[in-house]
Amino acid sequence: MKKARARTAILAAFVATAVVTALAIFEPAIAAIGCPTCYGFSTVERDTFIDRSASPQQRERAQIVADEARQKVSAFYGRQESSPSLFICTTPECYARVGGGASRGQAILDVGLFLSSRGFTPVIAAHELSHVELHKRLGRLKTMERDIPQWFNEGVAVVVSGDPRYPLAQSEQQCAEAMQDDMPASRAAWVQDPEHDRLYAEAAQRIGCWMSHHGGSTAVVALIAKVAAGIPFVDAYR
Repeated sequence: MKKARARTAILAAFVATAVVTALAIFEPAIAAIGCPTCYGFSTVERDTFIDRSASPQQRERAQIVADEARQKVSAFYGRQESSPSLFICTTPECYARVGGGASRGQAILDVGLFLSSRGFTPVIAAHELSHVELHKRLGRLKTMERDIPQWFNEGVAVVVSGDPRYPLAQSEQQCAEAMQDDMPASRAAWVQDPEHDRLYAEAAQRIGCWMSHHGGSTAVVALIAKVAAGIPFVDAYR
């Protein structure tokens, strides 16, 4: 009996080690969420972390960025249901260590988000936090590509963040133009499209126009709830 328990304990330890190793190699961001200090992060406050090379001024700014981003999300969604860990990198090396590429930020399901040194702003933080909040409300068993098209996800994130690079439509004619083109429904298609600025601008305009005709941000929240309940996006979006 003791030998069987020992073998079971050894097997469990082996499996755990294998999983941790695999995460470190293939999903370093997820591994960093589980062990921030292992990836060079130190705690700023609660679920906000910054890389250890950050200056005192950057650490102070980190909490300001986190607070402003969360306020933007709460203002749009009514309240913030998600509570992800926020990881801020102040150097390119830090972002590369967690698997970051050329992006300014990346969200990991509804559990964490990472900002690069170029994304260390309330606008980018709110953009990524919107992705996390939408995923939380949609339900972890749902998938963005199957249930919510990427253009909707990105357009909402731009509106939530108030990104000044992508102003909303100011006329019905602009709204009509924003509705004309097909937009990438999958994340892969979105990432592969070389005209990112155009995509973000058109997605933001499309969401802004839809909101103006359906009741503002509360309509977006209601749509997400309908999709989470099983109603197809195309029906909820009408």
